Amino acid sequence: MPTSKHSFRSVQHRTLSNAAPIYATRAQIAERYSISKRHLDYLIKDGVIPSVRLGKRCLRIPIVQADAYLESLQTGGIKIRR
Repeated sequence: MPTSKHSFRSVQHRTLSNAAPIYATRAQIAERYSISKRHLDYLIKDGVIPSVRLGKRCLRIPIVQADAYLESLQTGGIKIRR
């Protein structure tokens, strides 16, 4: 048994939860881009924004790819590179 105050499992969990999320829910993406969930559903259905279905009702959207789509729509002005 570890002699420290925290077990290995709690330290590992804390480390993983501090990482930036890779996937987001429909509600999170819709709020992030100020669009309705219905419009986001149309974009997903048309294949414009990729999604991953993890079950019958569980859908996740890769944040990096959704951001790339939004950047591709940007016209004029200064393009921000990160």
